[in-house]
Amino acid sequence: MNEIDRQIFLLPVSISPADQKSIVDYVQRTGFITSFVSEKKPLYPWKSFVFRSINKEAAPSALVEEFKIAKRSLEFTLRHRTDLTWDWVETPVTPILKNLLESLRPYCVKLSRVQVLLQRPQVAIPPHTDKVAGQNYDGVVYSTFAGHTPEPTDIHRRNKFLTIKVPLSEESPNNGKPYFEKDGRIYIYDSGCHAFALDEINIKHGAQGVAYSRGVVLIDGEYDTDRMLADAMPMPHQEFKKTNFFRRVMTVQKPQFVPPSADTADRPDLHSIYEDYKVMRFSDPSFLGCVVRYNSDGSGFVKHEYWDSALKYEAFYRKYILFITAMVMIFDTEGQSSNLASDRWGEEIEFDTLPASDKRAILDREFVRICVQKWSDDFGKKNTALSR
Repeated sequence: MNEIDRQIFLLPVSISPADQKSIVDYVQRTGFITSFVSEKKPLYPWKSFVFRSINKEAAPSALVEEFKIAKRSLEFTLRHRTDLTWDWVETPVTPILKNLLESLRPYCVKLSRVQVLLQRPQVAIPPHTDKVAGQNYDGVVYSTFAGHTPEPTDIHRRNKFLTIKVPLSEESPNNGKPYFEKDGRIYIYDSGCHAFALDEINIKHGAQGVAYSRGVVLIDGEYDTDRMLADAMPMPHQEFKKTNFFRRVMTVQKPQFVPPSADTADRPDLHSIYEDYKVMRFSDPSFLGCVVRYNSDGSGFVKHEYWDSALKYEAFYRKYILFITAMVMIFDTEGQSSNLASDRWGEEIEFDTLPASDKRAILDREFVRICVQKWSDDFGKKNTALSR
């Protein structure tokens, strides 16, 4: 068994597409949006529901109060505390999860939190690792927030840093585009309908954006890792490796910006129009990501929209030609009323020549990544005659 096969692997337990759909539908309706900090900025890529929660009456009152004051999740920080009392939250889909846990019982010595995290449509999850509070990592004891001294634990290391997960998708068996990073390379993996285990420390993991809800059931506790590795099956994965892309470029400059008229009663709803386009774009698998660079002095911006190839973009354009041409006409008319000068074209581009932000947008399949910088001819220069 090679290193990757020890760090991410399938388990011989599966969940049906119908059960996945039931859980996804329930969490979509009742879950809460969960934050994630990336590049020191909060993101909100998930909808979450904790199905096995800490019994707060049985937990130390001082501990509960500390988390209440800090506005932090008790279940997330203490998910390793198998010594605390964890109770099932009874919902219409809880029996599905209980049956699933029975199938996974040989691998779970002690069970604590059971949580569903759903990746929201059109939102990427950046690459990250997941540490456990109280565990010592390279000489540093991890804490989830300043001022909190967690109970020391070695459970994450005993679990070989693995977490058991079960895939969820409203379009199962299509699991979206989750990936992991290893030795500087990106690998898209596909667990099908199988439960799997992932090393959350030694390999970064994330997910590119897709047009539908997908995610995982997270099962925390103390594992029998010897049994897990004995039953492990290789995780299908493929390196994300592409050298050339097609880039749609749009430049907008406003050298003498004039605010539009205050009379907006007869003006089109630009937000709704662009939201419709956003859904269309994300539903096409050949769309790879988008970056918008605003000029720091406010005089304009450049939008880079990345596609698998010029042919794939052309196919997308032809499919929605009536909507796109009408949208462009409306945006151009609105731009002229605000004294905006815009231009559009397309070009072939090599991945290795892109700025880091553009590479990240493609790897994460982000709908839009916002950057602010001084205007550069490199980003506003027309390279080909492909214009639309």
